[in-house]
Amino acid sequence: KKHHQITERAEKKMEQSDDWKEVHFEHIVPVGVIYNKLINLKNPTIENIKEVMSECEVVILSKEESTVLDGSPKKLYELDGKKVPGAGLRSKGSKIERLNAVGAVLSEKYINNSLDG
Repeated sequence: KKHHQITERAEKKMEQSDDWKEVHFEHIVPVGVIYNKLINLKNPTIENIKEVMSECEVVILSKEESTVLDGSPKKLYELDGKKVPGAGLRSKGSKIERLNAVGAVLSEKYINNSLDG
């Protein structure tokens, strides 16, 4: 938990049970997006490689958030007791776009967690 940010929904699931099956570790910026950014660097330097790699973080989501995030916009999924369309963001989107797509809020308790910490 000390290296990952955690959404409020995932935090609630983790507090209710020690069963990690209720949460999902998500590369919040898809690995393919990071890869493409690295490949498309015109003049790679240590600094701009580090900048791209800083986006390569894992956020702990609830299973529901993960399912909606990756799900088809043509299908409905359960989220907070309601049926909502999938976000269709399985392999695309920025951190903010992906979190907003499922109404995810990062828990204040873990907001400063990082791989550096």
